[in-house]
Amino acid sequence: MRFFTILIVVLAGLLPARASHAASVQPPDTLHVPFLSEVPVIDGLPEETLPVRIPTIVKKSRDGNPVTVVAYRLAYGAHFFYLAIEVEDDPIASRDRAYQNGDGFHLALTHTRPDGQPVDRFYVLGFSPADPEGAFRRQFVWYHDVDLSFKRIDEARIATRSSDGKTGIELLLPWSAVYPYHPWLGEGIGFNLCYVEAVDEVDKNEYCILDDPYLQSEQSQRRYVPLAFARPENGSAAIYSVIDRNHAFEGEAVHVTTAAFLPHKAARLTVTVATRDGETIVNHTFSLPPSLGPTQYHYSLGTEALPAGVYSVSWSSTLAEADGSTVLTILPTVDSLALTDRLNAVRDRIRPGSLTTIEFRLAHLFGLLSKATPHDPLEAALPLIREVVGDVEAAEQGIDLVATRTGIQRRAYRSEVDGTLQPYSVKVPESYDPKRAYPLLVYLHGSGVEDTGQLEGSYAPEGFIQLAPRGRGTSTVYSTNHAQDDVREAIVDVIANYAIDTTRIVLTGFSMGGYGVYRTFFEMPEQFTALAVFSGHPDLANRWLGGGHPSFLDPQNLAAFKAVPIFIFHGGRDRNCPIELTDQLANLLKEAGADVQYVVEPDAGHDRPNDNTIASYHNWLTRVLYKSENRSRPQ
Repeated sequence: MRFFTILIVVLAGLLPARASHAASVQPPDTLHVPFLSEVPVIDGLPEETLPVRIPTIVKKSRDGNPVTVVAYRLAYGAHFFYLAIEVEDDPIASRDRAYQNGDGFHLALTHTRPDGQPVDRFYVLGFSPADPEGAFRRQFVWYHDVDLSFKRIDEARIATRSSDGKTGIELLLPWSAVYPYHPWLGEGIGFNLCYVEAVDEVDKNEYCILDDPYLQSEQSQRRYVPLAFARPENGSAAIYSVIDRNHAFEGEAVHVTTAAFLPHKAARLTVTVATRDGETIVNHTFSLPPSLGPTQYHYSLGTEALPAGVYSVSWSSTLAEADGSTVLTILPTVDSLALTDRLNAVRDRIRPGSLTTIEFRLAHLFGLLSKATPHDPLEAALPLIREVVGDVEAAEQGIDLVATRTGIQRRAYRSEVDGTLQPYSVKVPESYDPKRAYPLLVYLHGSGVEDTGQLEGSYAPEGFIQLAPRGRGTSTVYSTNHAQDDVREAIVDVIANYAIDTTRIVLTGFSMGGYGVYRTFFEMPEQFTALAVFSGHPDLANRWLGGGHPSFLDPQNLAAFKAVPIFIFHGGRDRNCPIELTDQLANLLKEAGADVQYVVEPDAGHDRPNDNTIASYHNWLTRVLYKSENRSRPQ
């Protein structure tokens, strides 16, 4: 930690005492990244031979926040990216989602463009170093390209060490965690870093290399500083491989590209293509000659004869650290025009809701294929192709498979608002009986995601038909772009296609979807029997979109909630949707005459409730839906 003595003097004139945006040091045009021939020890003590750099931007949640000293160091090796952060703070805090709320950090590794403009191909990674080993948000992929990911990075190594009022953080990130990024292969790599410092109880400062207001945002491009990686001049031999595409159509060639640094000897590389259950299909061995610098080699995998399926491509060498693997999806060739013509020829043989669902799936499939980058595995496209083709073939036989499907599926309706096909997800009980009427649970998703994948986390008990509207986007706050029309029309479509008890419709949502619950009930209170809000925000639309939207901290907007059963859950450590706002709202709802059951988990953050809370929620559902009549819940 000796660097601090010198660094504090250097920074004294560079970091402002008060600023919400501070750029007193110009962002670098390029960051030069030294090469490390050996893997560093990750113990929280930075590699002192590496140059010390400082973030150029300081953002404050409150003007009065004091500014501390933050510095960072970068390096790389053939198989890793290295980052060290040094902070005048001891010990570091462990807030909920520390990578966003403090003390933690997030970083972007991006593709680059010749003109330096923002890109939509990137990784944003989140790290909460004070979280315990194995905790999900200790190290994970926050965004991959413009979409939320939340994929754990188990192979990364992170360590902290605090003493004498200072903390060091070290990260060793394998290049394999951000496949196919590598300094010796493909395009250039860009970088941004933001260290988030917890200040007092609820405030924070952000120390960033480059000012990017969308660094933490979904569905947005990212800015970056280009990285210039030093050429290795010495060190052990190294090999790193990728394939040129992670999906292909039947008959197309796939190649492996290998970068080899072999200063002392030749090496051999073995590449294997296997099925998911491990059966070897293709096995190649290639010879790599000595090389004084990283040299690229390209080889055909010989996969042209493989049938459609998902395969594993792995490589190994006499150099153990060269081992790696990736996914290759071989897709069947589909004639979109011919398939559309076949569907149009039988459109009268299936229900209207089934027709619009197949039409949407066709459009979604070909949109997915047209927008995919070469390294998207497109594993989900394979079952989608098979399902769409199967549904069309069944319709040609007069069979409506869509109408009889149970479990989770994605359906679509044609909107009366603008004629577009709009999707939603629905979960139908396996024992569904169209002669019985089922209660409907409508679940509004949080920001950054769509309806897909949401119904497994809706916390609903068995016996419900469940609906997750898309809301016309990932972050509409259910307030823009016809989002309210979408919720309304999706409910109408589900009622038209399934046996729904319209006197028992429960509206629920998480996070942004929590605001969506308040907003949707405000717009159509006659539609719903009860409401449930998990980690919601009572004024999110105004905070995100500007003024003009209903705030549910305004008592004038709460008259419609009188006598309405409302279940509210919130975590006591939630800083994304601060619990203080929900405390205030719960009291206002009670004053307005709402029947509120408010559950707080003091140690929980912006996350799902625990099993006890879910059990309370299930009991509440039974009470509010079935207390007044001698009727049993469908199983």
